[in-house]
Order: sequence, then structure tokens, then C-alpha cells
Amino acid sequence: MTAAVQLGLELPAGDEDLPSRLYALGLDPNVRVALTDNSATMVSFGEGWLRVHRGYAFAGDEVVGAIVRFSKARRRDSRSEAKRVLLGYASVLPGRPARLRREVTHPEDAPSAARLTEAHAELNGQFFGSALKPMEIRVSRRMKRKLGHYALASGDVRATIAISRRHIRRDAWEDVVHTLLHEMVHQWQQETGLPVAHDRTFRAKAREVAIDSRAVRRDP
Repeated sequence: MTAAVQLGLELPAGDEDLPSRLYALGLDPNVRVALTDNSATMVSFGEGWLRVHRGYAFAGDEVVGAIVRFSKARRRDSRSEAKRVLLGYASVLPGRPARLRREVTHPEDAPSAARLTEAHAELNGQFFGSALKPMEIRVSRRMKRKLGHYALASGDVRATIAISRRHIRRDAWEDVVHTLLHEMVHQWQQETGLPVAHDRTFRAKAREVAIDSRAVRRDP
């Protein structure tokens, strides 16, 4: 028997129905769907059942599809990508926990952020035909193992790319640019309507722009 899995986070209640959209986006029709008002759990599932907070009724297909992917994923990286989409949506809802608010670049790191923003514009022209939206890049002092992160656009909140300050200080600039380009492929996925994931489409685009398609992390 499959153990129950849940993703906890407070969300406001909604009053629309989700099941038909979940089934249309690939959920097994034999899975029973229940909508909840549980303020501590967004999504939980087990063998033959799925519980989803009503707040997701107002989400677009990208987010609702992530609920399906989260519940069906067999690989940790696939579930992590779906979880990132779900958290990205949850973080912009009214009443969101303060801990999910995006980090702001420290004033001392502003020159690095400006250089990265310029690099984004150059890479956009070189590899994406200047089709990506301009983006201000954040420098993160929180990220320790992860080198870069793409935070999804959702609602009125713009997408952002964050690059680890430790990465900038420790590694060669060309390695930092490589990380930036990795996150720009995620930006390209979202802006072209594709799932934001390390999937086959990501790997193909990564080869096209000559970067390593593996998730970007480093050991402590």
C-alpha cells in the first residue's frame, strides 16, 4: 500500500470545483478527489485518493497540472519540480506565510546583481533571439548548496532568477554565467507555455545552448 504524501502550507479557501480539471489534465479517473479547507495542507494523496485545497481552484492549468504531476511522480526530481510550481503559486496568494517572501539582494551585492542582469540581456540575444522578458537578477545569501533558482511568475508577481552569492564568490565567472543560462532555460519553458521541469524538453534546450542539463548544485 502506498504511504500518504502531503505538501503542507496555509492557503485561503475558495469555492470552485477542481476535479474535472484535474482529470482533464491527466489524473487517473479512478482516483477520488476531495477538496479541503485544511489550512495546513495544500495537497495530500495516497493510493486511490487525492485531497486538494480549494485555493487551487483559482489557479491556471500550469499550476493545476502540477498537482497531477506531484501526485503521479515516481522520481524525486520530478516531484520537486511540481512542488516548486505549487509553492510558487501559494506564495502569491493573500495571507501567504512571510517565510515564502522572496529574498531581496543585499546592497553590497548590487554590483554583482547588475552584472548578472547585463549578462541576462546578452544571453537572451545570443541564445533566445531576445524573446525572453527582461529580468532583474537577484543575488541570494540564503542559498548554500543550490547555485541558482528560477522563481515562477504567478498572478501579478513577476518571475525572478536568483544566483547564489557563495557561487559568485567561489567560482569562475564563466561558471556563474553557465548557472544563469540554466535558469534562463526554465524562464524560456514558462514563457513558452511548457512545464518548468528538468524534462526532455529542458535537456534538448540545454544541449542547444551548450549547457549541462543536470540540476545545478554543489557540495558544501
